[in-house]
Amino acid sequence: MDAEADARDAISPTIELVLLAREAEARLAAVLEPQGLTVRSLAALRHVAAVSGITPADLARRARLSAEAAATVIRSLERLGAIRPTTTRSGLPVPVVLTSAGEQLLARVEPRVAALDAELFAGDEGAALERALVARLPRLAAASDGE
Repeated sequence: MDAEADARDAISPTIELVLLAREAEARLAAVLEPQGLTVRSLAALRHVAAVSGITPADLARRARLSAEAAATVIRSLERLGAIRPTTTRSGLPVPVVLTSAGEQLLARVEPRVAALDAELFAGDEGAALERALVARLPRLAAASDGE
């Protein structure tokens, strides 16, 4: 074994995961940014599509955002024309729904995200990593709830 291989073997799984996540995040941003989206806004848009008339508080909870971050994402998606409020109430948060522009945006982005998933998790190693990540998500989510 050479020194380079020894060094690779000495790297912790946590460091490897962080490096992989950075690469995935950069590649995902390259897909989303031209559409005016971020990872957070895509997650929120998916939730609005799944639960028509979702309240900002429910959206924040489901998307794991603070109330302030959810409000920012909602304003961003409204500016894109992807969502709209169901009613208008002066100064009060109101439920939001997906617009036809939001449906079209998801239709453009989702296949690209799926293609990126397929590329990043290709092969036996990628599939094993995907299974391990999915299996750990509930535990990681529960741990972050305690923060």
